[in-house]
Amino acid sequence: MAASFHELSFQERYATLGDPAEKVFEAVSPLGTFDRFGWHRPRNSMSKMAPMLKNLPDYYVQSGHLVEVIGCGRDGLLKLKSHKLATLKAWDELQPVMRCFWNSHKGQWALVELEEVGRLYHQVKDTDGLKQFHDGPKYAAIPWGSVVKVATKTGSYDPSQN
Repeated sequence: MAASFHELSFQERYATLGDPAEKVFEAVSPLGTFDRFGWHRPRNSMSKMAPMLKNLPDYYVQSGHLVEVIGCGRDGLLKLKSHKLATLKAWDELQPVMRCFWNSHKGQWALVELEEVGRLYHQVKDTDGLKQFHDGPKYAAIPWGSVVKVATKTGSYDPSQN
């Protein structure tokens, strides 16, 4: 049986990191037209870059929001990294940030305000504790059902139809 995405090494995850979820976001465009804002597999190492610059949100959209996109797979858990949430909160001070989540197993997407994402993160952290990827970063494993309950917008999408 193939390893789950989160069990792969960073180099293996990096090869497709974010692509499926970002393609869905671009196809459904839930907040109007968008422009790419954040990094997309930069050629240079970002190890010496400040976290605020390293963790740019993925898109700027017509509604005036910055949007960070993340996907989850068959386990139905969104693995929200601690350091990523902290930098998105800093971005939110400059421009409102939303998260767009894609569940590839269910074919569903959800758009959630950053404040709600933070609330879910801390709820999971306080009740279940943080988990850790085998190669380092800590994260909160948030169940898909919890995300859908607090979403501003949700929808279904079938990538094979487009």
